[in-house]
Amino acid sequence: MKKLLLLIPVITLSTLSCKEAADNTLNMKQMEEELYKRYPSVNRVSVEVVENSNVNITLGDKTLFAAPDEKKRQIVNDLGPRIIEVFDKGNWLDKGRIVFVKEETTLQATDSIVYTINLDSLKKTMKK
Repeated sequence: MKKLLLLIPVITLSTLSCKEAADNTLNMKQMEEELYKRYPSVNRVSVEVVENSNVNITLGDKTLFAAPDEKKRQIVNDLGPRIIEVFDKGNWLDKGRIVFVKEETTLQATDSIVYTINLDSLKKTMKK
C-alpha cells in the first residue's frame, strides 16, 4: 500500500509534464499549398511528419532537380525557418529532409538529391 502511495505523485507529475502530440494533418496541407505557390514549376509535393520530430519534404520538379547545388541549398535554407513556424507547436522538431526528385508524377523516385536540416539547432538560433 505504501508503494502505491509513493507512485501516485510520480504518475501525476509524469502525466502533467507530457506534451500533447500534434495532429499535423492541417499543417502538412498548409505546407504543401505554400510549396506549390512558392515554387510554381513543382508538379509534385509531399510533406510528412515522422514521430512528431522529423519533417520530410519531397519536391518533384525536373527543373529544380537539375538546378545548381547553390540554388537547392538556398531553397533548403529558406524552408528551414518556415518548417519550424508551421510545425513547431505540438512537435519536437529535430531533423528535416528536403528531397528533390526528377520524377514529377510518380511516387517511385529513382533519382533524388537529399538535403538535411538540423531543425533543433535552427530553432535555437532563431530564438536568439
